Amino acid sequence: MNMILTFAKITGSPILHFLKLELLYSSILFLVIYMLSLVFAKKSPYMQIGLWTLLLIRLVLPPNLTSDYSLGSVIHSISTINKIDKQPVVFEQESPLLFINKNPVDTKNSEHIPSSLTNSVKLGLLCVWGCGVCLFFGIFLVRLDRYRRIVSNAENIRIPIYMELLHKWKRILKIKRSVRLITSNHIISPFTTGLFHPVIYLPQTLLESVQIEHLEPVIAHEMVHIKRYDSLWIKWQNVLQCVYFFHPVVWIANKKINQAREYICDGQVLMTKNIVREDYGKGLLNILKLNLPGTDCPAFIPGFKSPNETMKNRIKKIKGDQLMKKLHIIISFVFIFLAGMLLLPMAGKGAKNNSVKSGQPQQNSFVQLTEKFTQEMSSTTKIKFKKPLKEYVITAQYGAEFMFNNNFIKHNGIDLKEKRGTDIYASADGTVFKAVITYTKNKGYGKYIIIQHQDGFKTLYAHLDKIDVQEGQNVKTGQVIGQVGDTGQGTGSHLHFELIHQDEHKDPAEYIEF
Repeated sequence: MNMILTFAKITGSPILHFLKLELLYSSILFLVIYMLSLVFAKKSPYMQIGLWTLLLIRLVLPPNLTSDYSLGSVIHSISTINKIDKQPVVFEQESPLLFINKNPVDTKNSEHIPSSLTNSVKLGLLCVWGCGVCLFFGIFLVRLDRYRRIVSNAENIRIPIYMELLHKWKRILKIKRSVRLITSNHIISPFTTGLFHPVIYLPQTLLESVQIEHLEPVIAHEMVHIKRYDSLWIKWQNVLQCVYFFHPVVWIANKKINQAREYICDGQVLMTKNIVREDYGKGLLNILKLNLPGTDCPAFIPGFKSPNETMKNRIKKIKGDQLMKKLHIIISFVFIFLAGMLLLPMAGKGAKNNSVKSGQPQQNSFVQLTEKFTQEMSSTTKIKFKKPLKEYVITAQYGAEFMFNNNFIKHNGIDLKEKRGTDIYASADGTVFKAVITYTKNKGYGKYIIIQHQDGFKTLYAHLDKIDVQEGQNVKTGQVIGQVGDTGQGTGSHLHFELIHQDEHKDPAEYIEF
């Protein structure tokens, strides 16, 4: 249980950060794609399915994906117009502390929200998201099992005339995989399932009430689904919908893709010129007249029937639209490729520059998450940090940004306000790495101490009035190492406390309950 809680605490922030960025990026991309779909998608279902697929692809790409010529770069440029400097300055571990809060908040007269509450909120959100994912995956698996049982209990159709139609469309569409026709008394609309050995389900009611020339469109339509491997892509859509169940954009995109998929299958059948429009339209109408249940098929597995609104639009397209030409399809694919190159990189060129300036290589978000978990799991089980002060008021949290010399500066530690001369305690066992007493007035850390701990951790105590330890000295948790002061750059007596792991600054509140 402790292992689960520790994992949740360590991975909660990165996972929520990833979801937050994807939520932001996909929402921006939704507005762009919606406008493009109004202009282009009505003319080509390939354009519609391509544009909305870009939105789903965005949800699985790393957030730091960047390009110099992309929508993200434009947004990044616009967002920095009002900033005095284009890039924030992030100081390394042992650089002088060149920033200060010009208007420090005196929280003695205001209610302070402890960081543990923030951690609790993060864990709560992570649990809600995890429960939602499990719920929707459960629904997905139950529905998948429903169709699996229908197929397993069905019988093969061996009537020669139906088998001739099956082989005819395998030949026309150049499908090499073996395909079976199955049927049963289970009343549901036609559908296809299976990737390597697909089957087409035709309810017994349909076989008994529809003429063979009106049944051929159903078989042809399902064969196109098989040729396009739609069963695989629909499952991928459903998995994404389970992960991002909270995001309405995903539901809209899936609906648009499912509609476009049916239009494309209709168009590809008619492009073969082996079925006339009239017979194909009658095939659709016969399905509607039977009022077979299972209207969720297109949203879950490839099926001939679709919601009434989509079915009406399909009939209109079959009746009046011209056939899609191969040249138009190629143009659509080229347009989608170029649109993807421009729209998918959302981080902007600033993301790359920031990583270069900080000396940290860019990594895939999943790799960063894995490394953070493996490193911090081993460390947090061995070392426990304590508060460096008994009483204090927090005046600046980790990660806050301040303006200094027209630059946005990131706060790499936490400021604890306390009167001069208050004892400072070692946060954990370790060895004094640095004990600096010489400093420049009104600049940098002032007098400061750095203690080296196990597992690659260091703690830094800055702006001290007095230092009671020497470099190379071993200290124990809770041992007095100095006193609070206001040396260096500051507006009053306080302790600036930093926690570093393997030369990377960490939020002290993630390790100590301040």
